[in-house]
Amino acid sequence: MGIFQPPGPDSDQSDRQSNAADNADSSALQSLHKRIIERAGKDRENLRLFVTGAFVFFFGLCLIVFGNQTVDASVKQEIIVLCGLVVTVIGGACAAAGYICLSIFRIIRILDKK
Repeated sequence: MGIFQPPGPDSDQSDRQSNAADNADSSALQSLHKRIIERAGKDRENLRLFVTGAFVFFFGLCLIVFGNQTVDASVKQEIIVLCGLVVTVIGGACAAAGYICLSIFRIIRILDKK
């Protein structure tokens, strides 16, 4: 028996599975594109997300500086700095998401209209 096998009933089933997978990928991309376009139209919410994220980021940064400058070296200082780091990361992620929504999604929306 050689490497090539003539198509049989199994090949029809694999073709159907491949088409179903392609349709699922296509519908997932269309759904994602629709959500991006909807999110790009919400400028006020995107700006609020960016500003809130920036404030949370700088609050976390203040916690880190406070912990390093005013608290003596101890476990308490490390816990304060760790909390500040976690808050800073969360705020940075929110600010980055807001910035992406404000800039990149808007570009996608403008290009989509053309």
